Amino acid sequence: YNAPECTKPSAYTLKSDIYSFGVVMLELLTGRKPLDSSKPKAEQCLVRWATPQLHDINAMEKMALVRLVQDSNMKMREDLGAGRMDDYDD
Repeated sequence: YNAPECTKPSAYTLKSDIYSFGVVMLELLTGRKPLDSSKPKAEQCLVRWATPQLHDINAMEKMALVRLVQDSNMKMREDLGAGRMDDYDD
């Protein structure tokens, strides 16, 4: 992922590396792609969508929680399909 100001190789700096790392971290936290045209216009760019929320710890927790629920639901569906639901008994 390139920082917006990096249009040529000589433009890369430590700041652009940090930007790229931040985008990867947002992807991991939210499970979203950096650019997603299937989302509403205001949510298509991950960085623009997430930036206002990064100052609110509750919003960040919600982003992470949504991702965890999505991942666990997918795992349960996979296990159900493979007949491994014994792990989910109380």
